[in-house]
Amino acid sequence: MQIVTAQVETSYAGVCSVPPGFSVVLPDPEFLSLKQGLIAAGEKARVSRIGDYIRPYCGQDLNGKSLLAYRGHGIGDQMIWAGCLRILKSRYPQADIWNYAHPAVNHALWHDPAVLPFRPEHLPIPFLDWKTFHYHLIGEGMCESNREPDQWCIWDNHLGRLGIDPNTVPPEDKRAIVPIDNTDRADAATWLQLRGIASAAPLLLWQLAATSPIRSYPPENTRAALRILADAFPAGAVVVAGADKHLLEYGPFAGNSLPPNVHLCCSESIRTVFALLERAACIVCPDSCFGHAAAALDTPAVSLWSSFHPRDRIKYYPRHLPIYQPVPCGPCRAHERTGATIGCPQQAASTDEADRYCAGLRAIDPQRIANAVQEILP
Repeated sequence: MQIVTAQVETSYAGVCSVPPGFSVVLPDPEFLSLKQGLIAAGEKARVSRIGDYIRPYCGQDLNGKSLLAYRGHGIGDQMIWAGCLRILKSRYPQADIWNYAHPAVNHALWHDPAVLPFRPEHLPIPFLDWKTFHYHLIGEGMCESNREPDQWCIWDNHLGRLGIDPNTVPPEDKRAIVPIDNTDRADAATWLQLRGIASAAPLLLWQLAATSPIRSYPPENTRAALRILADAFPAGAVVVAGADKHLLEYGPFAGNSLPPNVHLCCSESIRTVFALLERAACIVCPDSCFGHAAAALDTPAVSLWSSFHPRDRIKYYPRHLPIYQPVPCGPCRAHERTGATIGCPQQAASTDEADRYCAGLRAIDPQRIANAVQEILP
């Protein structure tokens, strides 16, 4: 974390205006982006590491105390972090917990503070506010760069950072917070109605991709699997959800080339998609946020693994049916770099987009996925 004081007015994430001479605290990636903008404008700023001003939280009694918490950008990371803060709040009900996130993530997820175990706030953090907190809990670098074979399950890793012995937390409490309400459910119902999907139809939700190709099922495999599932469940609806940036990879599924019971849902809000997930009979997902949401909402999931081992992430999710395809180089636990997705590290020099996908995930037969879904769906 960095303390930044610019001598000119600056803008953060296109939504926050910071006056000249006003000191703010930013995580390293956001600081670098701001710094590049200042350099391009020929301006300078005073910059300090936060070290002298951090009061680390590591398990102290929080009743009657204030805690500033921060975790990175990922939707799944935020939801797990929120689940850990809920556990912390249950132990110290009189704690005053503030959770900071990127403005876009904060807006997408945390709408209603009344039902959260923390007060949601967005970056940047005013330095004057930072100094008023009794403790600070910073979640940067918790597992993103960990490729060691003995790394903990992500839940145990996070709880350890909070000074909580993970063995003292019941497995069923190790669940993400999924931010949906009746408005989101109504939006999901409208989305289904507009597509002629009957409320009684079995719903299968397919997550199109994770953040990086290293954790995503390759496009050609996805196309084959969706065709098989569309044929296997003619009375149901297959909803394909994911980010717009991945749609170009799925050209054969554009427009009227879709099988009649396969529907793309790639421009709705994440909360609407979570509401669809809540009512789904089953989901298929890579190592990504949908799997954590499914566990929290008690929705059965077929999840796909190779670059990571299932126990790294879903050790405590009993309704997950993981398909793990080991390969000699896996689990490599390769993750995203800040600001870029890298895909398979063995293919870093390749210019072929197809080489970015994990060989282990590519080796999972689409029929194997369909068979797993059939184990779950009636």
